[in-house]
Amino acid sequence: MTITIDPLPVAPSSANSDRDNFCTDDTGDISLSAIGGSGSTLQWFDDSCGGTPVGTGTPLVLPSPSTTTTYFARWENGCGESTCASVTVTVLANPAPIAMCQNIAVNIGGGGIVTVNAGDIDNGSSADASCGQTPTLSIAKGDQLASCSNGGLFSPSVDFACNELGPNIVTLRVEQTDGQTACCLATVTVSDPSNNCGCAPPTAPRQPFG
Repeated sequence: MTITIDPLPVAPSSANSDRDNFCTDDTGDISLSAIGGSGSTLQWFDDSCGGTPVGTGTPLVLPSPSTTTTYFARWENGCGESTCASVTVTVLANPAPIAMCQNIAVNIGGGGIVTVNAGDIDNGSSADASCGQTPTLSIAKGDQLASCSNGGLFSPSVDFACNELGPNIVTLRVEQTDGQTACCLATVTVSDPSNNCGCAPPTAPRQPFG
């Protein structure tokens, strides 16, 4: 009778990932590899050594994680399992957008209304294009800094009428692709040089002759 004794698994000497330091909305894959060690099956986990299994083999291709994740690899066979080698894949949080405002002056039009678009008060607002973020601008009347996350208060443009002549505070809202927002304040000064509102200053009374 022949008795075959399988050796105990030997732990990998290291583990690595082909990609690291990418953005949270990355749509690619990562390839995990383990170096050295021996056993029947190379098992990978994503929370701890022996925790939640995510796949086997080397290389192991997985969708990019959305948060920084440490992966663990160990060799296993019928006699047991080795200790783990690990690799941490760092995921970069998308930076928030930057809102930059400018004050403007506008004139009431022939219908007694003037429209101000969000872009009119924008002064170079931005989102991080390197992480695939693009900005969308909107505007609201008044100081809405405390409600910047409430997109329902904002619209692409606002109208000013004859009862709003003079300086008016508005809020510019910048929302990027991942939903993060930033806001800033600007002053829109509304004038009526063409007297479209019928509000010309009174003329001085005539003085009698003599």
